[in-house]
Amino acid sequence: MKKRLITTIAALCLAASLGGCGSSDSSAADIKAADTPSSVRESSADTQSSVPESSDDSFELFTGIVDRFDRCDTLDQLIENSQAVIIGEIVGEPETEAKYEENNPNNIDRITTSAKVKVEKILAGSCPDEITVKQNSGFADKNGKRILYAFSDLSPMKQGDKWIFFLSYQKDYDCYWPTGDGQGRCPLPEDLDKPDSYGFVNGLIKDSGFLKSVYDQIKEKFGL
Repeated sequence: MKKRLITTIAALCLAASLGGCGSSDSSAADIKAADTPSSVRESSADTQSSVPESSDDSFELFTGIVDRFDRCDTLDQLIENSQAVIIGEIVGEPETEAKYEENNPNNIDRITTSAKVKVEKILAGSCPDEITVKQNSGFADKNGKRILYAFSDLSPMKQGDKWIFFLSYQKDYDCYWPTGDGQGRCPLPEDLDKPDSYGFVNGLIKDSGFLKSVYDQIKEKFGL
């Protein structure tokens, strides 16, 4: 597979203040009925990276990662900050909404992808049988090129994919976000360490962020 070298962009600071271990978007999120969002943290991007060689798709990667989430580095933190823990399948094609800079309509300021998720099994907490899950990344075309804009650690959602989700509810939009962003979605045991159709591994833009010790605890706790 031809390696497509791309330039990643240093972290971009978006205007609205959000956060909490598992909330996001441009308005205040209702996480466990809390009214006050917690801290917003930025994370730096590498100056150079590449689309995975194993990708079946052709695209470039723009990583302007703004970390709007408090990390959940333990299983207890993930559970405490989630309304539900589920096994779910992405049904239907994910939908992407991009917002462009007011003074430069060619540049994307914010991008969000929403996907319908069918709940196959509830491992903890509660949620409806079908829910909407959002993340701060998505595909858009620019100058004839297909670009994945990643303002999230998570790899793109795709119809038919099944995941273990730790979910935080946002009342304003009646949707869920993976708790702690990259910590809130992980592969089923049979999909562990396998590249997806985009070439990403374990549901992350960078597999180095995968918390294997926490994943082992998840499997043990929920009998997976």
